[in-house]
Amino acid sequence: MYYVYVYLNPLKKQKYVYGDIIFEYEPFYIGRGKNKRCYVHMNNSLLKMKSEKNNIINEIKNNGLNPIVELLLTGLTFIESDNMERYYISKIGRIKDGGTLANITTGGQGNFGYKLSDDAIKKMINTNISNGLYKKLSENMKGENNIMYGDKWHRTEEGKNNFSKKMKGRNVMLSKTDDEMNDIHKKISNTLKNYIWNDEEKDKRKNGMKKVWENIKNNNEKRIKVVILLNIITGEEIIFESKNKASTYLDISVWTLNNRYEKNIIKNNIKIKEIK
Repeated sequence: MYYVYVYLNPLKKQKYVYGDIIFEYEPFYIGRGKNKRCYVHMNNSLLKMKSEKNNIINEIKNNGLNPIVELLLTGLTFIESDNMERYYISKIGRIKDGGTLANITTGGQGNFGYKLSDDAIKKMINTNISNGLYKKLSENMKGENNIMYGDKWHRTEEGKNNFSKKMKGRNVMLSKTDDEMNDIHKKISNTLKNYIWNDEEKDKRKNGMKKVWENIKNNNEKRIKVVILLNIITGEEIIFESKNKASTYLDISVWTLNNRYEKNIIKNNIKIKEIK
């Protein structure tokens, strides 16, 4: 079962009232989890990272104290803890919104709602340009350095087979939902509606689309239904009903998700425990 917790600043004692929510010390972080998740933020290695929350915790520790950790709600399901985390954050407010919380996002699942600013994106691009990263990538892809160059890739039978194996299970159309496929079909239909088909073309197109939809239906039935992520520090498990939802949560592609699972890669303390 999950819980929702709050970090209070013992250096700032007074009444903090948010409707029916009252604290004796200033709240500066709201979180959710289970087991020992609420104490992870005081890990010395994590406190070396730059963040508003870490600045507050380090200031408290430098004064010989520790943050006050209180459980606000317990015995929750995963979804309930998500919703209640959002609720408390919205009631108290983040520092960037005029509140006291150092939370980066508005709560819920991970970094949903968190976006890099235009200035941050430009800074990243300019840094890569000044470091010569893009030029280096370009040079590495020229001529014989390009894996698609000449007969050593898709123009040979071996290349075709290797490419087929590499792309197996990665067809973007097979990852579409029924609604998305219907939208795509409508767009194609509108594009072709002014075209005059003869009877032979009509039959060929009809039979071809029938096979396509049968393949999509068969592959949808074989699609991955469950992905389980594991936080190796807290032991918390997060379950998703598809690869797409899990990859969106981690802000990575489905291909990267598969790669991390196959190679047992742990990133940001998250391990892809199971895909079934």
